[in-house]
Amino acid sequence: MEMPIICIGSVLWDVIGRTQTHSGLGGDVAGFIKEQAGGVAFNIAKLFSRKGCDTIMLSHIGKDPAGCALLEVMAGLGIDGKFAYRSANLPT
Repeated sequence: MEMPIICIGSVLWDVIGRTQTHSGLGGDVAGFIKEQAGGVAFNIAKLFSRKGCDTIMLSHIGKDPAGCALLEVMAGLGIDGKFAYRSANLPT
């Protein structure tokens, strides 16, 4: 039986804005904003999980909708988040 890989660190929502063209100083161009799960430790955990390793994530995740959504993403990727510290006082 292989030992699980434990990734300790940040898991968060990356907010990424993109446009099709460059905007000049003070310019305004159409684009889109995308949110995706990220953070260094999360990205490493995702890589190991995709390689078939049992992966555990240790992090602080708020007890808010954003935190619940992150746990769902982790579970969908096969990353065990049951040991994450869940705070009701600090948001994700």
